[in-house]
Amino acid sequence: MLMKNQTNINTTLVPFIFFFILFSWIFMTLSAQNTTIQVNVGVLLNFNSGSGKSGNVYLSCMKLALSDFYAANPHYKTRLVLLPRNSKGTVVGAAAADLINNAEVQAIIGPGTSMEAKFVVNMGDQAQVPILTFSASSPCLTSLGSSFFFRLTQNDSIQVKAISDIVQNFGWRQVVPIYEDTSYGEGIIPFLIDALQAVDAHVPYRSVVSHIATDDQIQIELYKLMTRQTRVFIVHMNLDMCSKLFAKAKKIGMMSAGYVWITTGGIYNRLNSMSYSDLNSMEGVLGIQTEIQRAPKKRL
Repeated sequence: MLMKNQTNINTTLVPFIFFFILFSWIFMTLSAQNTTIQVNVGVLLNFNSGSGKSGNVYLSCMKLALSDFYAANPHYKTRLVLLPRNSKGTVVGAAAADLINNAEVQAIIGPGTSMEAKFVVNMGDQAQVPILTFSASSPCLTSLGSSFFFRLTQNDSIQVKAISDIVQNFGWRQVVPIYEDTSYGEGIIPFLIDALQAVDAHVPYRSVVSHIATDDQIQIELYKLMTRQTRVFIVHMNLDMCSKLFAKAKKIGMMSAGYVWITTGGIYNRLNSMSYSDLNSMEGVLGIQTEIQRAPKKRL
């Protein structure tokens, strides 16, 4: 079961909207020339994590979007050149510095997580290099107030109403959020608590899991939850951590009848990146998924 947030966005335009922002900024800084102008654009993603194949998929989609754009607009004198860098999760700062100082990029697409984005945005401000992210969704990024930061994805806070509607519909009165201790994990919580309180649902406990927690540490936290009366859980964490959590939950019997699990859109929207064994562990889980409504094709 899933609940969908509907958004009127033409899916065929999304890649082009992404690059249109880059073109708009670049053409304000470059004068017209008769020769083709190469414009370096950094792509900062993590290709090493368990969900690293998503990074490769994203990069392939960008290349296809560029190819389609130039095929339809051969008169453009600029040519964006994508320069991918592997953030590896922990060296995102060094990767961003390399793109800014050595590759002299005009903009950076990425990084993939809210925690990484919070750090890279400051570097973009100092170098006056635009940072465009399509996946960093934490509400806390809004407060940065950067004029060089562009978020091309929905804020996590928009899904809390859908979650609270599910809770209200089934009449659950106590809910425990399970989330990672990062800006991504923590950013949605104040909005989620307010939404749950609005439907008379109480949050007796918050389960905070370290983003570097081991399997044993995750299992210990799950055992703590088993000792409590609440059996309804809302999970908001990165995909790798989510896979570990549900694998352990199934192992110790917490995926059986009597337990309710709800995942946020950050997880449910990326189920196609998960392995069969991971999906098998999540059988019966409810999820929030964004629905992009198709619209008639429009000519750019």
